[in-house]
Amino acid sequence: MRRFLFDKHGHARLYLTGAGVLYNHHNQAVAWLQNQQLLDQQGNTIAWFDNNFLYAPDGSVLAFIKGSNSSLSLPVTQKPAFVASPVPALFFPVLRPAQRPVFRTVWSDLSLDEVFSGGQYG
Repeated sequence: MRRFLFDKHGHARLYLTGAGVLYNHHNQAVAWLQNQQLLDQQGNTIAWFDNNFLYAPDGSVLAFIKGSNSSLSLPVTQKPAFVASPVPALFFPVLRPAQRPVFRTVWSDLSLDEVFSGGQYG
């Protein structure tokens, strides 16, 4: 099952597969989900996923899944402007445990591009 993640403007920017791989709108793997942590290729935690929300390292909201309930004002979602057709991810990185932040219901000052620029987000 693929779940689209929408930014604070309601645009589908990423999607998460049932295998726990996060893809960008170019269908390239940008992170791997393990124990709520989204990891880059080196196993570093670059974001967090919990309860249908994608969180920045500081615990603020980066994106959400349609139908999520929150005290945060969520925009109306728009139909994805791309077709989810993932290129198979070759591996899962080794998890480097990190301290989970306190999740907050405020939008992050970081953009998805900034958080996932270490990979092939663009």
